[in-house]
Order: sequence, then C-alpha cells, then structure tokens
Amino acid sequence: MSNSLDPEWHKTGIAKDVKMRRNSFQTGNRKDLKMEWYCLTPYFRKIEKHCRNKLEREKEFVKTDLNVLKPEIENYKPKLQVSCSTRNLNRLYSRNFCYE
Repeated sequence: MSNSLDPEWHKTGIAKDVKMRRNSFQTGNRKDLKMEWYCLTPYFRKIEKHCRNKLEREKEFVKTDLNVLKPEIENYKPKLQVSCSTRNLNRLYSRNFCYE
C-alpha cells in the first residue's frame, strides 16, 4: 500500500483479507491509502523480514519505489530447509496470505 502524501513509502505486511486490511489502516488516517500490488506466497514471513532488513524502513513501511520492491518479493528464494515432519509442510501450504 502507498499513500498520496508519501508515495515513496510502501507498507509491507501479511494479510488474509487485503481489502479489510486496507480499510483498517484507512480508518482515522488522513492519508489516502492505495493498494497498488500484492503477492500470494507461502514465504510471507521470510519475505517480509528480507524486505525490512534490506530496505530503508520505518515500522512496517519501507522507503522505495514499487518497481524496486516488486522484484525483491518476486525473486526471493528461501534457504533450503529440511524437515522430517509433514505437519509443518501442510501448515505452510494451507495458508493463503497476501503482501500489501
């Protein structure tokens, strides 16, 4: 999400319902928030941490152009993790989360 007053800042985060999440941020916010792009991924927590560590940030907002942020998310490749439990794998792929 971005806003009209600070277009270079983008909110990154996890949401089950993107529209509901945007509306919750918009309530009481004088800035007009705009959902520009989202990505469905099973690596949502790792991507969020990656972006916040790599890019200039303030809380859950990163300061960058959307054309820089999108490839960071789309090209993220997690480190290989080996697990002997199918329970963790099922939980990982049963979620449907979005990036704002």
